[in-house]
Amino acid sequence: MTESVMLEMLDGSSQGRLKLAFTDWPVTPYKLPYEMINECQDLPGIDGPGLYFLFGRDGVYSGLYLGAARYIYSELPDHVMENTVFAWDQAVVFPLGGLSDLGQMELQNLAFYFYSGVKAAGSYVLWNDFVPRYDNAADLRAVGLTYGKIKETLELLGFDLFQARQKYEDWAEQRVKSELFYIGCGEASALCRLNADCSFTLVMGSRLAPLTDDSSERIAALRKKMQKAGKLKDLATTRDLTFRDALAMLSLIVGTECQECDQLLSLSGLTLSEYLAGAQAVSKKVVQVV
Repeated sequence: MTESVMLEMLDGSSQGRLKLAFTDWPVTPYKLPYEMINECQDLPGIDGPGLYFLFGRDGVYSGLYLGAARYIYSELPDHVMENTVFAWDQAVVFPLGGLSDLGQMELQNLAFYFYSGVKAAGSYVLWNDFVPRYDNAADLRAVGLTYGKIKETLELLGFDLFQARQKYEDWAEQRVKSELFYIGCGEASALCRLNADCSFTLVMGSRLAPLTDDSSERIAALRKKMQKAGKLKDLATTRDLTFRDALAMLSLIVGTECQECDQLLSLSGLTLSEYLAGAQAVSKKVVQVV
C-alpha cells in the first residue's frame, strides 16, 4: 500500500516532464513527453536498468510499446527515431536499478507479464516485434511485488493496461471524463481525479498540509475523524477518498477554507474552471457542483 506519493513538475509545467516519488518504494518513475526525450539523459536512474512504456495511437486505436532495458536512456532516443513507424507521444519510465533483488531475468519477466496481460485483454495495439522472454530462474516474489507497484503507478497516471480496447478518440474522451489534477500548495502534495459521474477521487498517498492558526475547527475536526477511521495517517491518505464538492476537498488538503479552485491544476496545465469551460464531454452539472 502506498503511504505517500509526490508529483514534481520538472520544467515548471504540467505539460513537461513529471517525476513521481513514493515514501515506501525506492523507485522514481517519470512521465516524459516525446518532444523532450533528448533532454532526459541526466535524470537520476535513467541511465540504468528498468522498464519503460510508450503510449500513443495506431490508426484509430491506442498503441503501446513496452521494453526492458539494461540502460534505459540508451534505447529511448532510438524510439524517437521510430516515431514515424509507431506514433507514440508519451513515455512512462521506471528506473529499477535501486532494487537489489531485480536482475536482468526479473526485468524480462516483468516485461513478459505486462506484454501477456495486454495481449490477452486486447487493450492496446502492441508495437513490440518480439515477445519478451520468460525465465524460470527469476525471483518471482520480487517480480510480483514490482509488477503490482508499476501497475498501480500507471493507473494513477490514467493508463489502465488491461481495459477493453477502445478507439483512440474514445480513449481520449474517457481521459477527459476522468482527468487527473494536481494540488501543490506549501507542504501539500495531492493528486485527485475528476470522474465521469462528477465526483472527485483524492488518490491514496496524497499528502495534506499541516494545520495552522488559520485552519477552521471544521477542517480540524474532519481530519481527526479521518484519523480515527484509519483514512489518514501522518498527513497522508491511506486509501482513495471520494468527494462531491471540489472546494471541500481542496480545503481539507490545504488546511484552510477555500473560496475558489484555482489551486487545482490538470496535467495539461489548466485550472479546474478553465478545464471545465473547455471540456465539452463534461456535463454542465459538473460546473454547478464546483
